[in-house]
Parts: sequence; C-alpha cells; structure tokens
Amino acid sequence: MKKIRVLVVDDSAFMRKLISDILEEDPRLEVVGRARDGIEALKLLRELEPDVVTLDVEMPKKDGLATLEDIIALHPTPVVMVNSLTREGAEITIKALAAGAVDFVAKPSGTISLDMVKVGNELRSKVLMASGVNIALLAHRRAPLSLKEAPQPIELRGEPPEIVAVAASTGGRKRSRSL
Repeated sequence: MKKIRVLVVDDSAFMRKLISDILEEDPRLEVVGRARDGIEALKLLRELEPDVVTLDVEMPKKDGLATLEDIIALHPTPVVMVNSLTREGAEITIKALAAGAVDFVAKPSGTISLDMVKVGNELRSKVLMASGVNIALLAHRRAPLSLKEAPQPIELRGEPPEIVAVAASTGGRKRSRSL
C-alpha cells in the first residue's frame, strides 16, 4: 500500500511535531517533511513532492495565504489549511478556500493548541480526502481568483429585502449584482 506523503507547515516547532504525530497515527499517512515558514515550504515542496500539504496561516517571512497562492500557481498540490478558530481566522479561511485550498481544520485553542488531538480524526480524514483531489486539473479549469479580488460585503440600497437566496452548483462561480 502506497502511503500518502504529507508536508506539515507551521511556524511553531511544537505544532509541527504535534500535527505530524497526529497524522502518523493513521498507517496510510507519512509525514515526509516539516517547514517553519512559506519560503521553506516551497523549497521542500519541490524537493519532496508530497501528496498533500497542511499549511498554517500565520507565519513569518511568507504567510500561509501567500504560500498557498504560490503552491497553486507553481506546484499544484492539495492543501489543507490549519488555522486558529477566530472571526479573523474564519475570514482568512474563506479567502484560502477561494484561492485553492481543499479544506481547513481549526486549531481548537488558538495558535499553539495543546488540545489539537481533539481534532485529530478531522485532520486525518481531511488530509486523506485531499489526497484524492487533482489540484492541477482544478487550477487549470477555474478562473484564477486573487486574494485581492475576494468578495466584499454588498451595500444595500433602500429597504432591505425580506429574503435573499444564494445558490450554485458544485462548480458554481461567484456572480454579484447590486440589490
């Protein structure tokens, strides 16, 4: 059985070790490298060619969102974002998903989550799922969305509507209209 090769990227040595240990509890997963920032992650990505990357958002030198954009553009690889569970973290997660991340896992108690094991099953299952996604095909088929172009809140004119409905197919694209 071929193991799924994972690159773990987090600026905290403790979190890199903890995430690696959690992933390797599943015999189908193998952590092949660890990086402390986006620059090191991109270097290891080229050298190791992992199947999946777990990527922290807040890092020195090159943050997770900038690193994600480079991964999708230069070496398309499925990415599972790992970030703090905050309002700002939720906004960044939406931007990361729009930029090409496959999924995300929230650190239960902030940047250094001693209780990360609480989300261990979720992390393992999302990495396993991500390994089956063909990012190169998806990146080629969808229009690029820069983080600078991420949707902004719409200002309502006049009376607010009683109902607003939003629908899209699985491959639906954002279409905006003034209300």
